Amino acid sequence: MRLDGNYSSETKKILFDFLEKNFSKVSASKRNKLINDHLFVGPQPFIRMACEQLKTLATHGSKFEIIRLLYEIATFDDFAGTKENNTIQKIAKYLEISAEELRTLKEKFGRINDPYAVLEIEETISVAKVKAAYRKVVLKYHPDKRKDKVSTEDANRKFREVKKAFEMIMKKIDK
Repeated sequence: MRLDGNYSSETKKILFDFLEKNFSKVSASKRNKLINDHLFVGPQPFIRMACEQLKTLATHGSKFEIIRLLYEIATFDDFAGTKENNTIQKIAKYLEISAEELRTLKEKFGRINDPYAVLEIEETISVAKVKAAYRKVVLKYHPDKRKDKVSTEDANRKFREVKKAFEMIMKKIDK
């Protein structure tokens, strides 16, 4: 379920808890096999085929919970990237999740956790523009320089989020 193929034991636990809650009648060994077989999302045709099967077998509420689970897993390591967001949107479309329902989930998990969204930039801009955007946004939330009527606690949280987003983007660029 991670597009990059990397997942932590916490990601595995989230998936295990989901399967336990929703499919508790499946034996533990079979549940572990399902987890290990499906932690890495493979080629797109497989995703569409799996969604077609899910559409016929799952209730609308279950399909909604699957999308929620995907967002939870994608954002567990702090940020869901554009590729992950796009894949989740595609899966939601295949599962016939309404645009409004998807927007609700995305507001809670998706775009908010994208480091590029935090800095209010696109992924394709230059390093210089990333740094300029960082300076602009960090001033907006700096605890001593903020002009908005944002509480000190919210400003500090947002300030740390902006700093972390910048560090993640720079780390990705330096690779």
